Amino acid sequence: MLGEKEGATRVLDGIKDSHVVVASPRILVWSGEEGTVVTRSRVVFRPTHLVVPRPAAEHFTILDFKIGKNCQFDGSGGVPAGCFSGDLDAYSLDGDHPSEFLKRVKPDVPLALRLDVATPHHDLALRVQNTSPCAQNFHCAIFGILVE
Repeated sequence: MLGEKEGATRVLDGIKDSHVVVASPRILVWSGEEGTVVTRSRVVFRPTHLVVPRPAAEHFTILDFKIGKNCQFDGSGGVPAGCFSGDLDAYSLDGDHPSEFLKRVKPDVPLALRLDVATPHHDLALRVQNTSPCAQNFHCAIFGILVE
């Protein structure tokens, strides 16, 4: 899929892990409207971080995040995209080792998430609402750990 890096392995404190980065395509969402961005991974992984670039985070609420048919948010209502904001461009992943890229953005991402395992058969879908008075582009990056 678009912007995906996979299979980057590092050893930290004797534990081997492999990082996966899945970048979503950009979508244009009109003022006050909802949009859904959908992507897939080519590997089985457990998402740990959702990162929305600051320019998009300022203008969006994330209404739902699904892996396959399962909602990953508990409760109703949206979550401000600013809760997941970071200084990154989801398309600047080229040439970066995903673990190094994650280290660079990690201070800007307040919480690690423990989400359902995603397989190549699962859509990763975020339903968002534009809260600004103008049309805005939305995109994000989903980081995770390879499941073997």
